Amino acid sequence: MRNRFSLPLLLLLATPLFGFGQQEQNATLESLLATAQQAQAGSDYKAAADAYKQAVKIRPDVPEMWANLGLMEHETADYTGAIETFQRAYKLKPSLYVPNLFLGIDLTHAGKAKEAIPYLLTAEKINNTDSQPHLALGRAYFSLQEYSLAAHEFANVTHLDPKQSTAWFSLGIAYLDQVEADARIMSEKDQDSPYAKALFAESLANQSRYLEAVDLYKNVIASNSQPPCMHTQLGLVYAKQHDDVDAAKEFEAEDQKAFPCALAASGKPAESPEAEYTSARSKSCGNQSASNFKTKDETKLQLLAACSFLAGNYELSSRAASTLPQSAEALYWSIQANENLAFQALEHYEELEPNSERSHLLLGDIYIQRERYDDAQAEYQKAIDLSPNDPGAVLGLGSAYFRNGNVSKTVETAQLALNQLPDDPEINLLMGEALMARHDFTNAEPFLKKALQAKPQMLPHVHALLGRAYAAEGRVPQAIDELRLGLASDEDGSVHYQLARLYRQTGDAKDAAAAMDQMKAIQQKRRENAVIAFKDSHPSTLDDEP
Repeated sequence: MRNRFSLPLLLLLATPLFGFGQQEQNATLESLLATAQQAQAGSDYKAAADAYKQAVKIRPDVPEMWANLGLMEHETADYTGAIETFQRAYKLKPSLYVPNLFLGIDLTHAGKAKEAIPYLLTAEKINNTDSQPHLALGRAYFSLQEYSLAAHEFANVTHLDPKQSTAWFSLGIAYLDQVEADARIMSEKDQDSPYAKALFAESLANQSRYLEAVDLYKNVIASNSQPPCMHTQLGLVYAKQHDDVDAAKEFEAEDQKAFPCALAASGKPAESPEAEYTSARSKSCGNQSASNFKTKDETKLQLLAACSFLAGNYELSSRAASTLPQSAEALYWSIQANENLAFQALEHYEELEPNSERSHLLLGDIYIQRERYDDAQAEYQKAIDLSPNDPGAVLGLGSAYFRNGNVSKTVETAQLALNQLPDDPEINLLMGEALMARHDFTNAEPFLKKALQAKPQMLPHVHALLGRAYAAEGRVPQAIDELRLGLASDEDGSVHYQLARLYRQTGDAKDAAAAMDQMKAIQQKRRENAVIAFKDSHPSTLDDEP
């Protein structure tokens, strides 16, 4: 990215400087510029910077020369020096492209994204056909947690340069972070709304917690205001439980509704009459969109967000949702649309980086966090195909199998990883969890004991599992000790519940009652925060991109 700007500028500078000042200074300046060009051509940016530092002493009034010095300092990672140098160039000529662009880039790198944005906006105006200002501006907005603005800029990059994989990756991550931000707002302000409950029900279904999902979907359907296609979603949960009778009833109930829900049922447009109706509805939405955005008619924007999403036009749905005043309904469609846009962007990224093991591992991790376990399995398998002996890829695949409810494949995959790293705490933990799921408590114990060497933040979960194993074997005092150590891992109240039962067995009614109270408090807190089913699934910054 950096080199593409410097060489053309150097060629520009070689000629205009003859005839200025004394002949001796001109000769020296010419020699310094030639030295800088030669050093740059050989990627010796420090030598080039040294030559430019001498050159600007002779001609401090030439902004292009300061810009070239800034580029060389940028290339040597002297960002503080580069910022000062580009500022000198900017003061001499504010309309110069390179100082605006690289001031924005380097200020963002220095943690001053807010200061960077005006320079990057100017760079965009100067050269709107170059993807670099859009990419840099997207990163600046991202660092300020302005995810919607960041996504807009990254999308601009993909339009200008569709083969730039970094932009697709960054776009996907920006959409995911917008999803998290929206979910957080919904959990704080609208956790009791049918829209929040619908999101949580979907998350429960993805986790194979079907009974809870059924109850919550029924609760949503009974409410006065609800998202469309809830009968379809409930029908799908019944179908996953092989309850074809109740599934058919829900699908039939959906047929009486105004919205076509073929897309909601399949995740992609279907080849069916419903799909044709969906397509027609999408065209209708498209025809209305311009006037709706101008008039900001809430009813029409709500319809636009919904029918665009159901037609698979996630960009239009997202735009409509962001235009609406903040509400549970607007957040619902923003979350749904932006999550789908994120996965579309990440799929483009994968197409451009098909043979990168690291990319497949990263995507696998993202899909696991988003509860798309089949997709995660596919990504980890691709990583294994590229590097069969990578225990990280094997562990990821095993984790995806486990979360997807395939215990047999989990055990099989974990054993492959253990063959390479028999003492690895995380692999032993996975094997222990899988055996616990089989109720094979005795064989799970040695793996869980090895897992006690895991990272400190994982230890409460390990202790809780050991406590459950000991409880199943009737080793009550040991079970109580381990469960106490595992209380910090209790996200759903189950550890406190089991501890309460063990306290009762020992006649400790007081501690049993306290544990039950804690269980109820955790469950209430869980219901309040349930909508945030979207966890952080990306590197800490976009600098960690593949």
